[in-house]
Amino acid sequence: MSSNIKFAHIAPTSYLYELTASNGIHLILAHLVESDENYRNFYKNLNDGRPKILDNSAYEMFKQGKPMYDTNKLIHAGLQVNADYIVLSDYPNKNGQYTIDSANNNIDYFKSEGFKTFFVPQSKERDLIDYIETFRWGINNLSVDLVGVSILGVPNAFGVLNNKCQRFYSRWKMMKTLEDYGVLDMHNKNHQKRLHFLGM
Repeated sequence: MSSNIKFAHIAPTSYLYELTASNGIHLILAHLVESDENYRNFYKNLNDGRPKILDNSAYEMFKQGKPMYDTNKLIHAGLQVNADYIVLSDYPNKNGQYTIDSANNNIDYFKSEGFKTFFVPQSKERDLIDYIETFRWGINNLSVDLVGVSILGVPNAFGVLNNKCQRFYSRWKMMKTLEDYGVLDMHNKNHQKRLHFLGM
């Protein structure tokens, strides 16, 4: 099982060569593609046969109080670095339907531009049921290729975002909770799609 795990080390621009060489998959931050030419060119020219995920930088934008990247900017950034996947826009601390509606409106567009899709469930703070149902939507949607387990979205759903210890363990707890609710039922072929844990 462990041989199927792919690690993506996000590195500062000056250490990209050294710290990403052992990556099994590459996670590329949209805001750095936009603002850092050296970062952008590194990933544009990288052709090591490993998949590239363009992250929508929702964590960074949320923490800075900035708006999320819109679809056209994400596609432009994805084309600039030859990404395989793009993380669909997600909306931390908003009702999960907001993220679902955005995905519904944009999945076909991403696909038409040649990208696989990566869905990251979110919810309002302490709305665990909403998070679970948003996750269920992503798992069951055949147009979603990868589902993200966010270091922001999960502790937010449990209401422990500001508790470092609980935040750290919240994703383990969420996996158990999703299993209890039948969301990770491996007898359902849709539930066998890969998960990506965003942030250590």
